[in-house]
Amino acid sequence: MSDTVPIHSFRVDGYRGIRELVLPRLERVNLFVGRNNAGKTSLLEAAQLYASRTPRTVLASILRERSGFRPRFASPRNDEISPEQVTGAVESVRSLFHGVFTGTVGDPIRMGPIGGEPLVISLPWASSALVDTAGRLTEIELFLEPDSPLVELRRGEQVAVLSLDWFLRRFGVMITGTSRSTVFIPAQGLDSSRLGNLWDEAATAGYATQVEDALRSVVPGLERVYLIGDGGSGGRSISLQVRGTPRTIPLASMGDGTNRVFSLALSCVRARGGVLLVDEVENGLHHSVQSETWNSIFALAERLRVQVFATTHSWDAVVGFQEAANRSASAGILYRLEREDDGSVYAETYTEEEVAVAAEHQVEVR
Repeated sequence: MSDTVPIHSFRVDGYRGIRELVLPRLERVNLFVGRNNAGKTSLLEAAQLYASRTPRTVLASILRERSGFRPRFASPRNDEISPEQVTGAVESVRSLFHGVFTGTVGDPIRMGPIGGEPLVISLPWASSALVDTAGRLTEIELFLEPDSPLVELRRGEQVAVLSLDWFLRRFGVMITGTSRSTVFIPAQGLDSSRLGNLWDEAATAGYATQVEDALRSVVPGLERVYLIGDGGSGGRSISLQVRGTPRTIPLASMGDGTNRVFSLALSCVRARGGVLLVDEVENGLHHSVQSETWNSIFALAERLRVQVFATTHSWDAVVGFQEAANRSASAGILYRLEREDDGSVYAETYTEEEVAVAAEHQVEVR
């Protein structure tokens, strides 16, 4: 086991579709496979929440992306909050809890290392709210005040509250203050604006060469990366100088694979000393570059002390992971997630040696 990784083991109880999940051992690079709805994305979110220095901000972003409820951005405090908005906010936070699938409010969510101090997420109003026989909230009088707490996050003596007002009216302000301790790359990737900001940060911090080296796994003739524009009304764009081409080539025209590797390398730099989480890591990558991409991930993770959590549906990604793990000084581990009938998620471990045997004999581990 890597002694310097932020999370050595992990347990999740009651988060979304996961009633219970135990990961007894985690390494520098961790890959999770499994069928759809096995809990892979929920696991990444739980790890992000636990590892982040600003879990309240992360939670609000998750709610916005996954609940389908879109609060207003930075609206004036004296604007009246409608009953429909309150209901939307309440239902969005209830969607975090495993109990919502059975029609009950559910116990507090717990996530953290086995035997360690967990992050506990609870609904402060749940015990005092009037509920019907199925456990559903039947009135909104508890949320007439803007500062009414929607969700409480507690780790030991540290407590943070996501209030109704903060979620509904100051969301647009708070999302700009996310912590550098965790970076989450969704399945659809990062937009060009985010990539431009990340490249600017990486270059300023002196990591441009490492990012360009990683990008050469998919653009062998790459000479240099340029950030064009000043961020004003015209925006900024990234272009690549490739050997043998008279002009720079916009990154946006280079294809999904180039953008994916660029996102991975930049996000490793951003998350240095922390945790990088990647959903469906294989997206946009041709099978022929999987091994080199994983080589870059392992190398950057070791150099920058980043712990990587990634999910995949791709056999090529599994094989590339195994090949890179065998060449790297950093340890890697593969888990296959399987959902039980009661909502528990069973995690089956595959060591590097077992993945190598599976790859050699084409044994299905996804």
